Amino acid sequence: MNIQEEVKISGHQTVVFWAGTEMGDLYNAMVERWRLYGVDRCGAFGASLFYNLGRIQGIRDERARRKKKL
Repeated sequence: MNIQEEVKISGHQTVVFWAGTEMGDLYNAMVERWRLYGVDRCGAFGASLFYNLGRIQGIRDERARRKKKL
């Protein structure tokens, strides 16, 4: 994995956990459910970054699986 490439790609992704959105409400519910306050809380932007990186990796894995299947 090329970290510089991942950072560059993540700069083009939209932030998904903004307050007042459906995903923002989900994030707040997760914080409340698991009591993620203080040091344990990465914040909505950090959560969005990890969400998008996971999404990108999932897309890559699916493309590789389809390519191998052909």
